[in-house]
Amino acid sequence: KHELYWFEMITILRRVSLAVLIALLEERSEFRAVAIVVVLLTALVIQMYLQPFETRRDNVLEVLAIFLIICTFVAQSSVQLSLYSQDRFDGQLSSVAVALLALMAACNIVLIVVTTVIMLWPTAYWLYQLFAIFLNRKAPQW
Repeated sequence: KHELYWFEMITILRRVSLAVLIALLEERSEFRAVAIVVVLLTALVIQMYLQPFETRRDNVLEVLAIFLIICTFVAQSSVQLSLYSQDRFDGQLSSVAVALLALMAACNIVLIVVTTVIMLWPTAYWLYQLFAIFLNRKAPQW
């Protein structure tokens, strides 16, 4: 939305905050995990409240993306925490950890595919109409 031109600075601030937290704090630090989740939850609330994009579709996709980042981070942190709590890691993840990581990977792949299809749909539709005109046929309306 034009009146929320400044929102890009919020996005940059979120990214810089995450980069600083990841780079400067120790990986096993509880503060690091909590701070990252707080930054992401704050970004999610701001996104849901302001809905800065012009279309509802873009706002929904951004909310889904931030939510999926939170879920992925929490799942990864949970698995990592369980590994750190073991005295000796034997190279085997528990079946719950494997299932959790597989679920997060699948959700991320689905979101990438959905986002790509939504972004490319107007171009695909335009090419379809152009091809139909080239063949002297009227393109059916979708």
